[in-house]
Amino acid sequence: MKLKQISLKILILFMLTSCGFKPMLAKNPQGEIILDHVQLVSVEGYDQPRLHHLISKEFQEYHHPKYQLNINVSEEISSIGTMNDGSTTRYKVKVTFNYNLVILETQETVDRGTVFLYSSYDVPQSEFANYISERHISDNLIKELCSELKSRIILVLSSREKL
Repeated sequence: MKLKQISLKILILFMLTSCGFKPMLAKNPQGEIILDHVQLVSVEGYDQPRLHHLISKEFQEYHHPKYQLNINVSEEISSIGTMNDGSTTRYKVKVTFNYNLVILETQETVDRGTVFLYSSYDVPQSEFANYISERHISDNLIKELCSELKSRIILVLSSREKL
């Protein structure tokens, strides 16, 4: 019985280590993390200081970048729930990143594209609560979009290094 348990544990460990899984933030053969080569250069959008602060926390500054990242952020808010009297009860928020990843030396574009996310929130009775709800949803969408964008960049750059 004990031999079966030990054999099962060894088999599970073997399967986990031989599946080919490699963490996205793992170091490459030169001992570098791929995102270490990307520097956030500009963030354009509707609330410049707030956006730059939120996004730069996700893309830390590196000392020897090979690539520069430019992001243009847009936000759309639309009504999705209305009452009989025409008042809005729910809003939908869409945040979009248009990005451009460029090699610093040659200014060649490595990748460009768009990522976006939707979310919604109920309209509270207070204007202040409404403002806070909108801002909270927007901040969460920006953080999730940064995560999605980092994943895309890692995939593009890791496939580029293999060539």
